[in-house]
Amino acid sequence: GSVGAVLIYGIANWDYGNSTFHLKDEGWFGRDTSSGGADKLGHFWSAYALSHAYSYLYHKWGYTEGEANLYGSMSILGLYTLMEVVDGFSPSQGFSYKDMIMNIAGVGIAYLWGKSPSLARKIDFRMEYKPEFNSNDFEFADNYERQSFLIAFKADGFDFIKNRYLRY
Repeated sequence: GSVGAVLIYGIANWDYGNSTFHLKDEGWFGRDTSSGGADKLGHFWSAYALSHAYSYLYHKWGYTEGEANLYGSMSILGLYTLMEVVDGFSPSQGFSYKDMIMNIAGVGIAYLWGKSPSLARKIDFRMEYKPEFNSNDFEFADNYERQSFLIAFKADGFDFIKNRYLRY
């Protein structure tokens, strides 16, 4: 279903298949890039978050924690790899190896956090979106001005901290 959704969205909005395969270099982080690197952080965070979501689904479907973690991570890596490859056949997109690196990093961190719950108790990666409540809010995936990416250090994840209120 996810593959079908990606392909339908790409055909409808990014003209998948209307170009020969090409690369696109958007840069990393900096003033000379179109989004200052927010696109790269979006790739990292969404790969990270969706790996966790898919792992949760696999676990609910009866897979062990280890299997669910692996299959969730590999499912998102496969989906995002497909998306980057077909982006290469879009005149407006293009294959970005930098996006792919951030996808791999997000999936990798999600996998490591799944293997080591003690790390997940201490550090989390989050995205905050501040909507304007107008028609442009439905374009949240690339509305970079309204997004913030955060690394959260969770004090209640450290055993030596005994304050029960820190979990809030």
